[in-house]
Amino acid sequence: MVSISVLQETKCEHIEPSFVRDIWRSQDSRFEWIYKPSIGLAGGLLSIWWKELIDVKFHIQGEGFIGVYVDWKRSGMMCIVINVYSPCAMVGRRKMWSDLKKGLGIQLWCLEGDFNAIANKHERKGRFREINSKNRRLQLLY
Repeated sequence: MVSISVLQETKCEHIEPSFVRDIWRSQDSRFEWIYKPSIGLAGGLLSIWWKELIDVKFHIQGEGFIGVYVDWKRSGMMCIVINVYSPCAMVGRRKMWSDLKKGLGIQLWCLEGDFNAIANKHERKGRFREINSKNRRLQLLY
């Protein structure tokens, strides 16, 4: 049984309980959830967990993430599970990581999500071309 599930790019500005019940495939109230709304059709985060397996102590939110500090009831393990949909712009990413690091003295983290990062240029969709001009490097994706 899955204890917790995280979704990115829900594209939902508002999420109804019936929507979560359909995703979680449960018609009872044995689960809890939090979400971060999308901005129009961009982004949106949803985290869902079974109440009988996880006790959520608190949750956090910031630009590009939501997190829940959980106590896994069966093992007694404490952890913060962070659902990430990282901004594409470097400024937004830096702010997100800075916000995550502030004040979280928690030792065990679980980061899940879409970090909008690639290991090399071949992972990008579409065609990629670099142009060097007057000590400036431009990356074009088309």
